[in-house]
Amino acid sequence: MLRKIFSDLKAWNSYFVVLGLAVLLFGCGGGSDKGKEVGEDNANIDQLLGVDSEQTAEKAEPTPEDAEVLRLLGIQPEEEGAAGATAVEVAPQKPETPEEQVQRLQAELQEKDQTISQLRSELQGKEKEINTLQSGQS
Repeated sequence: MLRKIFSDLKAWNSYFVVLGLAVLLFGCGGGSDKGKEVGEDNANIDQLLGVDSEQTAEKAEPTPEDAEVLRLLGIQPEEEGAAGATAVEVAPQKPETPEEQVQRLQAELQEKDQTISQLRSELQGKEKEINTLQSGQS
């Protein structure tokens, strides 16, 4: 009885494989665009978006928003590059005197020392906590 069922399943199995392959071939082959030309689709997209290739080539000037972004990034267009360079040269920063530099460095040193002492105290607290946890587990 089981032999008959298995032999029937083997016959049906081959039919399902052939049917599956046919569905796969027809399903994948149905998506081809045989009648369309490549240039037609691109022209339609440009028309839909309202973009002309000539207009985009002519529009090389940055808008005021773009100019502001470029200025903030430190990138200046060619025309404004010369004017911007002179503006930087006109207003140079006042150089620090050696006394001011020493005072600034001492203040930075004190801040760093405070940070180091805070980190050391945190480290000691963590080490104590680790020691208590290790002693409790032993």
